[in-house]
Amino acid sequence: AHSGAAINIDCGKRIDVELISGTTNRLADSPNGKQKAALYFKGHPEFSGTGSRTVTGNLAHAISAKEYMELKRDLGTITILSAVKDGLHCGRDIPDPEKNYFKMQGGTVNILSAQGDGIDSGDYGTIAISGGSVAINVTDGSTGIKADSTLPISGGTIAIAVNGDDAHAIRTRYHYLQTAGNVT
Repeated sequence: AHSGAAINIDCGKRIDVELISGTTNRLADSPNGKQKAALYFKGHPEFSGTGSRTVTGNLAHAISAKEYMELKRDLGTITILSAVKDGLHCGRDIPDPEKNYFKMQGGTVNILSAQGDGIDSGDYGTIAISGGSVAINVTDGSTGIKADSTLPISGGTIAIAVNGDDAHAIRTRYHYLQTAGNVT
């Protein structure tokens, strides 16, 4: 039996992840092992390209980065079918607001089921959304978008469905500022 992440990148630097136009890639990790995610980056991934990626996190997060994560303007679609923990997670395990952040400038993110949070920027991390489309479905006890620091929204379309008395659509530790975009 196999165990571990589908892809585990340990270089600790900036990693360009291009979703090639016209392609759909599917990744899933094993439910056995010690991995942090099905697609894990020790460094900081920057996603671009108009293709599609579908990810399932069978043990923990679907996609996780130890530092920041960026989704560029020309991004296609990232779909999280399910995650035992967070759909998209970033953070260094130590407070560092300059390196712990999630930034979305474009593309489409669909998180169909997350038992943890939909998008989580931990360790005093910021989440900044300036474009694109986000759809998140979370279960009882989870949060759709969770920023440990600030959450500025200056564009894009965000739809979050929460199920259960203890679920939250958006949660931030310090400051929420929406200057444009649509949030439902």
